[in-house]
Amino acid sequence: FVIIIIGFFYFSEKIQYHINWEPFTTGEFSFLNIVSENETVLSDPETSLIISGIKGINVVGITKNHGNPLNINQISIRYDELNKFFYNSSEIEKIIILDKYGVDYILINKLNTKNFKNISTQIHNKSELKYESITYNLYRYQHEI
Repeated sequence: FVIIIIGFFYFSEKIQYHINWEPFTTGEFSFLNIVSENETVLSDPETSLIISGIKGINVVGITKNHGNPLNINQISIRYDELNKFFYNSSEIEKIIILDKYGVDYILINKLNTKNFKNISTQIHNKSELKYESITYNLYRYQHEI
């Protein structure tokens, strides 16, 4: 009986999430129009999945359960490196990841990235803020020459 009650609360929470869900639109990401088709954006896995689908933008990686199953090892490596970039890396480690994947822009979704202020500070000297809103910061990354 207890399992049924716990299951009900879990299920009702999922229903409430879907009731309040609003679809993303291309207009919401119109600030990404400055990104050309041959440039790459690094963002957290969830945001990367959305912008690659809606805008067709090249991204470093997406969530583990999306992508070509034949490349699952590569998907997993990129996912782990994205998490390292956003949650547990030094400034030097961030630069290594950015250069490894030829990143041109860094998109920080403040809702998904709790330590966005720390990341912004770490990449400040190597990037230029191109767009800022309540939810997103878009930086143009400047590669070493």
